[in-house]
Amino acid sequence: MNLDPEAVEKCITPHTKAMLVVHLAGSCSDMDPILELARNHDLYVIENNAQAPGAVYNGKYAGTLGHIGIFSLNCHKTIQAGEGGIAVTDDDDLALRLQLVRNHGEKVIPAMGLGNKWNLLGFNFRMTEMQAAIAIHQLGRLEHLSDWNARLAKHLTKRLTADFPFITPPHASKGSTHVYYFYHMEYDADAAGMPLELFAEAVCAEGVPVHTRYPVLLYRQPVYQNRSAIGGRGYPFAESYYDGNADYSDGICPQAEALADRSIYIDTLVRYPNTTDDMDRIADTFSKVMKFRKQIVEWSEQDHPADTSKLEIPVVDSDKSNANPKYNDQPKQLQMEDILGSAEEEIVEDDEHTVVVALATEPLISAMALASVAEYLMERHDVELHMGVADLGIQVFRDRFRTELQEFDPDEGQKFRYDAQVGAWLDEIKPEVVISGLVGAKGGLDYALQRQAKQRDIRTCALLESWDRLDDRLNDDQGEAKFGYLPDKLGVPDFTTALELSELGVDKEHLQLVGHPLHSDLKQLINRWRQLRDKARRWLEVEKGMDLVVFFSEPISDSINFGSHLNTGYDEFVALNVTASGLAKLYQKNACVLAVKEDPRKRTFGSRLKGGEVGGVRIMDITDSTLSDVEWILAADVVVGMSSQILVHSACTGIHTIAVQPNLEREYDSNPLTRRGLLPNIEFPEELMLAIRDFDEHDKRSLARVRKEFRWNENAAENVGKMVVDLGKTCELQ
Repeated sequence: MNLDPEAVEKCITPHTKAMLVVHLAGSCSDMDPILELARNHDLYVIENNAQAPGAVYNGKYAGTLGHIGIFSLNCHKTIQAGEGGIAVTDDDDLALRLQLVRNHGEKVIPAMGLGNKWNLLGFNFRMTEMQAAIAIHQLGRLEHLSDWNARLAKHLTKRLTADFPFITPPHASKGSTHVYYFYHMEYDADAAGMPLELFAEAVCAEGVPVHTRYPVLLYRQPVYQNRSAIGGRGYPFAESYYDGNADYSDGICPQAEALADRSIYIDTLVRYPNTTDDMDRIADTFSKVMKFRKQIVEWSEQDHPADTSKLEIPVVDSDKSNANPKYNDQPKQLQMEDILGSAEEEIVEDDEHTVVVALATEPLISAMALASVAEYLMERHDVELHMGVADLGIQVFRDRFRTELQEFDPDEGQKFRYDAQVGAWLDEIKPEVVISGLVGAKGGLDYALQRQAKQRDIRTCALLESWDRLDDRLNDDQGEAKFGYLPDKLGVPDFTTALELSELGVDKEHLQLVGHPLHSDLKQLINRWRQLRDKARRWLEVEKGMDLVVFFSEPISDSINFGSHLNTGYDEFVALNVTASGLAKLYQKNACVLAVKEDPRKRTFGSRLKGGEVGGVRIMDITDSTLSDVEWILAADVVVGMSSQILVHSACTGIHTIAVQPNLEREYDSNPLTRRGLLPNIEFPEELMLAIRDFDEHDKRSLARVRKEFRWNENAAENVGKMVVDLGKTCELQ
């Protein structure tokens, strides 16, 4: 996008005095041949380096190569001071002239004894001392910011190069580094099969602001096209002292025009403090728009007002394009009934008929949720409930129930460890409907119940955890049948999960929004917020005025040791270190307590938490406290962690909640709130520091949306139970 030295040479005339070289978008122009031209023609070189501070050309910083270098400090720039700028030069005479121009120069010339600068026009271009102090402080961060932006740009370029042949990503000029003031791309409309403006309009409608046709060429500006700069009489274009006929039609700068007409760019998103996850979301949005290119083009050709808010893409792609918390909300025209089946099915009201239900589960989270459902079903006179459990589910159900349980032992060495036992159990009790979770291994108890019920034409229900990888959970291992585990009714805990299921191709008649039983006690606990908060702080001896940050861990390192799909750079040790380091950067000594709650399934930190301290942040182990997870959530000023269940719990209360998932491969992110962008997803200590410090009204609105979308949780156990009974009472009973 920068100046072409060969084109410059053709424009030099005897009247030429200087060359103004603009380093556009973050990369330096090819300066060696430009400086050679300047020496040969005795010309000044002025560098406009407003967009490339920190860029290096052949070992020298951009802005220090010519006679004068100009830098900008306005609110859009890498270093921001509100307004103002800097001019640098190594020429004493030019430096003095610049200082005089800035400061009403003619008034001080006599006092300085200067006789050769009387004709110098001076202005008030003075920047305030406060602005200068702000800029000087930020100068120390320039290298860090430039490296951060370059890392983001490299990641995004890799995605775009692989998936979008019609887009040419930015690259550094010859001999220069690139600091990516903004991310400029070339767009080939013919190859894309979609006009530039329409592509940009669709991307913007999905919440990723992009812009087109940058820069607007100088002679295309209205002042030249209308030939009127001052007043209404065409001054200075119509004045008699100029007898030429200036032509400002296209063709003056053909290369610039061609580039501008196919340019599309992202201005402030490919910058600190955004992350590579955000870059993936940008690329995902591009993919979504291209996936529905045909429908969008057809929409654009219809006769309707140009209103992007009505641009409907048929299926929302799990709303990942809106995942950055600074993006706008999902399109308002999308309604839940577009995705979810109606809960008001035709039910045969037969109070005399008792529905026989088989409920079975194995994993801890699923057992905790379904135990609440079982309590509701046991209270109904029209339900005969049989419960089967295994592994961690056994203790959960033993603690909650005194009735007979069917406890299963795995058939070791078998791929499907429970199938034979579950099949025999179903043949004995002859249920009309079954319900399980859909978590854990495919050879586990929950999937055995689904498999064996389908083989016997028994109606099936399942409660889907919002933090599952949906495509993996629903597909059958046997024959790799798509949706082999899709039950007749699938209870989904939130709208985000419903959107993702719809994108996978699940028919809405299978889906019912029920909330999640694990969150059903939140309303009652929130009413006791102050009492619980005081109780927790007394337990920790947190002094008044100190912030309490609670970290919920998860034994990820165990999964890695067993060959999990997770990156080896993502585990609870890394996450805790990022958390502690970020807090140490933010808080002064004795201003913050970090309370660490380990997962009950596996304690990995152990004695390393005893009396720990990072910087001025005190670390306390609360794993053995008598308070529940929710009580600790309500006691906290900020909740951070890795556990999706806990983070959803926390966000539903309205507590400031942050996910810490360093090095986690994005496709394995199991938290619906971070996938959706309703919670910040942190990788580095600096990000955590900013997420806490800069908690603003936008973040509060995101938490309000979480509360709204999870409003079904208050009656979740009842909702799931009714779904089961209603399925058992549909017209054709098995």
